Amino acid sequence: MEEIFRQCWAFVNPAKGKTETLVAGNYEFPFEVIIPGDTPESVEGLPESWVIYRMKATIDRGRLQQNIHARKHVRIIRTLDPAALELAHSMVRAHHSVISKGKG
Repeated sequence: MEEIFRQCWAFVNPAKGKTETLVAGNYEFPFEVIIPGDTPESVEGLPESWVIYRMKATIDRGRLQQNIHARKHVRIIRTLDPAALELAHSMVRAHHSVISKGKG
C-alpha cells in the first residue's frame, strides 16, 4: 500500500516533559485540510485495483498505557465546477435520413 498524502496536527501540546490530563467526556477538535488537486479520486469495488483514503486519529497516552486510535474511511469524489465549459456548451449531433418509396 502506498501513502499518497499525510497531514499531522497536535491539538493538545503540553510543555516538553509534562503531561496533560483530559477529564472524561467528548471532545471536538475542528480541523481543515486542503487536499492537493492532483490527488486521485477514490476507486472501490474492483477486484485487483483500488484507491482508498483513511483518516486516523491517535491519542498518545504516554509510555505506560496503550495509545487510542480511531480510523475513518474518507471517499474523494471529483465533480465538475458548475461553470465548467463542458456543462455550459452542450452539443447535439443528429443525422437524419429520409427514404421514400413510391408505389410502383
